[in-house]
Amino acid sequence: MWPFHWELRDMAQSRIRLGKRQERPGPPGVGAASGSLACARNQERPARNGPALRGSTGGLAPASRRASCRFTRLWRALALCSLTIASLTHARNGLALQASEPGRNHGVAGRPDEADVAGLSGIFSLDYVPRWLDGTLIGDEDIYASLLFDLGDSRDRWSGSLYWRGVKDIDGASGSASSRFYSAYDAYGDGWFSELLYAYADVRSDGLLNRTRVGRQYLYQGQPFHFDGLRLQTRRGTHGLRASVFGGVPVHYFEESNGGDWLAGFGLEMRPWQGGKVRALYAHVADDARFVGLPAASEADDMLLLSVGSRLGDWGSALIRYTALDAGTRDVLVRAQASAEEIDTSVSLTYYAQPRTLAEFTTDMSLYNLVEGASHPYDRLNLSASKGFRTGGGWRVAVEARGAARRLRDAADEGEYNRDYALVWLGVGLEAPDRRKLSAELGRAWWWSSGGDVTAFDAELRWRPNEKVRVGVGTSYSLYRYDVFSLSEQTDVRETFLKVLWRHSERMELKLRWAFESYGGDLIHKVGVGCSAKF
Repeated sequence: MWPFHWELRDMAQSRIRLGKRQERPGPPGVGAASGSLACARNQERPARNGPALRGSTGGLAPASRRASCRFTRLWRALALCSLTIASLTHARNGLALQASEPGRNHGVAGRPDEADVAGLSGIFSLDYVPRWLDGTLIGDEDIYASLLFDLGDSRDRWSGSLYWRGVKDIDGASGSASSRFYSAYDAYGDGWFSELLYAYADVRSDGLLNRTRVGRQYLYQGQPFHFDGLRLQTRRGTHGLRASVFGGVPVHYFEESNGGDWLAGFGLEMRPWQGGKVRALYAHVADDARFVGLPAASEADDMLLLSVGSRLGDWGSALIRYTALDAGTRDVLVRAQASAEEIDTSVSLTYYAQPRTLAEFTTDMSLYNLVEGASHPYDRLNLSASKGFRTGGGWRVAVEARGAARRLRDAADEGEYNRDYALVWLGVGLEAPDRRKLSAELGRAWWWSSGGDVTAFDAELRWRPNEKVRVGVGTSYSLYRYDVFSLSEQTDVRETFLKVLWRHSERMELKLRWAFESYGGDLIHKVGVGCSAKF
């Protein structure tokens, strides 16, 4: 539910704030020797070859103390999620009992636990994520919470939806921009970041104006927009023709003010043949950027998007998309894919070209280059194919091949976030006759880049002992990885993980994930313990 485009755009905005905000003093009594909090205090990291300060929070600590701190983090997470599940169970049962009272609507077969509470449905999730550097007490502890609920659905004349999330740094360990675990969320000095991703109401009618949406909303039609405003959409006419207009104030979480920001646009969509779709979109965005610590800078962009897509019989589809920005080509995308279930075969091809350098544009048109700086012209090609076979015992064996190549149009442009590379990956998968019980994958990758050639392997084993428990263990490798939380490019990354999901009921589940990430000569532990509840 956290769309990557929004995540990257918001993190990019915050990058400009890193090191610009005023440091706020922590609460009294919280220091290097403040009891259990010392497990997570993030003091200055010792030099890689310098003396180790054993027993202190600023370097290596005795193994017994490190183990104690790890278990402290884990038990905190388990206790927090158990308490949350108990609270949500009590609240849900209370609503169900109210709904089961005389005069109220009952759910399926009149069971209170299936009661429909005023057409309201949603999901609440809570995740506790401690991270630390192996062999030290340097780390960070955060809590992530999100709430999504819907009122009504697409069949109702009136409906609405809301999605909120928040992040709390509970130990203050990553408050310094020099911290290894500093993230975009830490750009706010109080250790608390809260955002309303969307909150809108839909009104539907049978007339020409088919739907009106008002409030904070997302719009994605080849280009994502996030704004507070209004969107109007007509009903489909001849050849599926539909028009829409939208406008409002862009949502920029990490700006001091949105004064002077606005966007507006309109779109046309039609279905001229069976399975075909033609789309055109124009948008104008004005951005009076007011990032903390930097002077205001005004930008305005005009974007035009044209796309043609079609199903290819019952077995495939194709898409061509062209985007222009300020009277120049921004990018071109060509995609084709096909699959035949009866012979257990699928293939796909994607070609993407960016023929011009993307640098200074409005925030909404700069999803990537706010992080990257300048994104130089390049071409990218992705290919994949898979074929499955059935054995006499009912086991399924699948062979898969993937390839990717990224080439800068000028080799002199290569640098951070602007990479030349080629990748070939070959793998085999195995599924038990009842594939829900056991499955496994094993793959080998060959990377070629200007920094050298690398050969690596990936593996994952998934097991489902019963209807409530799912277990997975595996390892994966990436030559380049872009971390939107730390706003950095990471190289030569190996991740090994264990994940467990326990369905407490049809509405609630508990999840655990423990990962070891190795890159830059360091080993980082990352634990995630979370719970979610549907209502």
